[in-house]
Amino acid sequence: GTARSGRRTRETGTALAWVGFGALIALSQFPGFVRRHAALLVVLAVLGFSFLDFVRGPNGILVGDFSNYFLAARDMYHGRPIDQQPLRLYLYPPLLATTLMPLVPYGLSLASNLFRILNLGAAVLLVPLLYAALGRYRFPPLLAAAVTLLLLAVNVPLLDTLRYQQINLFVVDLTLGCLLLYPRACWASALALALAVHLKVYPVLLVLAFLVARDWRWVGWFALWAVAVVVGTSLVNGPAYYLDFLHQAASLREPGIRNVAVDSLVHNTLRLLLPGWLGLDRPLALGLRGLLALAVAWPAWRLLRRGALGSGSRAERITLTGQVVLPPLMLAV
Repeated sequence: GTARSGRRTRETGTALAWVGFGALIALSQFPGFVRRHAALLVVLAVLGFSFLDFVRGPNGILVGDFSNYFLAARDMYHGRPIDQQPLRLYLYPPLLATTLMPLVPYGLSLASNLFRILNLGAAVLLVPLLYAALGRYRFPPLLAAAVTLLLLAVNVPLLDTLRYQQINLFVVDLTLGCLLLYPRACWASALALALAVHLKVYPVLLVLAFLVARDWRWVGWFALWAVAVVVGTSLVNGPAYYLDFLHQAASLREPGIRNVAVDSLVHNTLRLLLPGWLGLDRPLALGLRGLLALAVAWPAWRLLRRGALGSGSRAERITLTGQVVLPPLMLAV
């Protein structure tokens, strides 16, 4: 079964490579477009084929974190509570598992291969989205392409997301989509962020920028879409899964040594150096997280109110600034 799955992955990768070559040949029929965006197309080809080679190559990971998503979807499909076990926790709102429910009858292997392809597509889509987002910050096209290449060429978190089949790239694409669609299509911008929040909650901090900008129309659209997602998934599976998610989030502790988090830093420092103090790891972590959040929040708030980054109207400057200064606050808290 493992060999068959690996062969299927390589065959799919080869087919996708031919699709990529075909797309490049098709683009050559539009010389004006190629001249205007030559730097982006070169970067897209280099990164796209490198991502593809990484995904199709053997890395010893067959399903990774996707198994957590799929098993939660299987529990939802059968109308039972999600079986939360230490090594397969489902720590996300119900939207992700609800979306995967139609794949349950086809089995984990097929669903995993499909998700791997979609994840690769999300990685490739990240390239033009990041390029366009840098343009909103007044980067010249050539510099935007060069920065995109430097940021994504050997990006270990991105490669780990592809290897372990995680949801992170979809969240990043949606948050960049929120930025790029604003202010021309407020409803679509708000929908993109609402979907990102229902995949992983932490992008909700980006709403703060729109509140500071007093763009009540965008905030209204966001509230509408957020409620619509909750109602839609609850109609499919009932509201109990949202209550389970809130319980899991409130009780979450992730002291694993690989986690980039204050709790992990404090817990493992005490465990390795001061084991007698290990019982104080929780209050120490909470205090340190509070100090870190204040240290990040104060300059972030000043920059946000001034709209120090980007260009355009006051609301645009504030939201562009928020996309830069608020993500570090996500990490802090």
